[in-house]
Amino acid sequence: MRRIAVLVLLAVLAAACGSGSAATKKGADAPAGKNGNEFTKAIEASKGFGSSASDGVFPRTVVHAKGKTVIPAAPQRVVVLSSGELDATVSLGVVPIAATPVDGSNLIPSYLANQLRGAQIARVGSTASPSLEAISALHPDLILGSDVGVGDLYKLLSKIAPTVLSIRTGYTWKQDFLLAAAALGKTGRAHSILQAYQKKAAALGKKFGTNKPTISLVRFTGTEIRAYAGYSFPGTILTDIGLRRPGGQGGAKLWVGVSAEVLGRLDADWIFYGVLGAPGRTRERDVTSAPLWHNLGAVRQGHAIGIADSLWYLGIGPTAAQTILGELEHRWTSYPHAGVSPSCAGSALAEPLVIKSKTTRPSNVGVNDDAANMGPILDYPEVGEAKRPEANDLRASFAQPFGVSSPERLCAERVVDQIDGDARLCSLDENLLEHLGHLT
Repeated sequence: MRRIAVLVLLAVLAAACGSGSAATKKGADAPAGKNGNEFTKAIEASKGFGSSASDGVFPRTVVHAKGKTVIPAAPQRVVVLSSGELDATVSLGVVPIAATPVDGSNLIPSYLANQLRGAQIARVGSTASPSLEAISALHPDLILGSDVGVGDLYKLLSKIAPTVLSIRTGYTWKQDFLLAAAALGKTGRAHSILQAYQKKAAALGKKFGTNKPTISLVRFTGTEIRAYAGYSFPGTILTDIGLRRPGGQGGAKLWVGVSAEVLGRLDADWIFYGVLGAPGRTRERDVTSAPLWHNLGAVRQGHAIGIADSLWYLGIGPTAAQTILGELEHRWTSYPHAGVSPSCAGSALAEPLVIKSKTTRPSNVGVNDDAANMGPILDYPEVGEAKRPEANDLRASFAQPFGVSSPERLCAERVVDQIDGDARLCSLDENLLEHLGHLT
């Protein structure tokens, strides 16, 4: 019987060779996903997903993007095939045995590092191209993913374990979270988590007042400059808070491409930008060093902020959403702490306190002494070249939240005056003591 099972699995994997290539061309951020109509339809269709079984009751039947799946017992060995499902399971207190990262990103995003400290999570290919052999070898009892990512492999995955797929990821993250919860028998807990998120988003919106700032969401990839719109994951969070978007970013789209010749379309009160991929292989360096970038109002004001791509663009779940709310709230409340009043009472985010550097060495080193993880952020290009993609999240994770922005105006409360240009991660305490005279 074991020999027959092996032969059957080999046949399944052989069949995957034909369909797997198609799956690798798809993804949550595929160009086809830019049409907002797809997201609207996905939201409506997702309303019928889930299970009628009470929490904790198994077996249960789950309705999802590919039909109905019976889950015979409470899952103990869960495999997740997208970053959204990783966030969803961890948010519900379930640690998966395997996951697939997006190409150019880490298996475990930095914002989940504490929750998953010590966890043994296997890498089973990538989100675009999961390894059926690796998944099968782990003997999972539940597989979670999205139709837009692995829909072509659904029949093959279902032969390995019960498989539940959402329609897509991103804009539908709340519905996708509830679907994962239905498969795990934790729907009640999921509703409580979403209610807490909505309450916090509404409260944060009130803190921003009535004249809320405009926020531009930008992402640099290997070939594109993307402006993320209302149907993106971070776009939904800004909408829930009630923050305004610049023209072209508030519509029913996932993202729109922007050429380097018209960077003015990215301008807003604040620009939050992420990077997917190694620095030398994305558009970040050439764009942010160009005169047109430095002419943007947000950049001139020090309001262009590097953010963790794995959190803002790949998190796609309730823990990521709550973390982003926390970063935005910290950004707002840190100004009274710094002794700086908002430029307009009750309106836009306050101007940062900036101490100009006198050194001729690279001055774009910001220290956020409000951060949970205090430390300097080195923002010149060569930092982290040898250790990417970990360095993609360096700025955000080292001095959460929003530790550094443009060289001209750092959105931090201190600027280190002197630094050894060869030091990559120097001691915060030593630098502060050495340059205390410049900070008083």
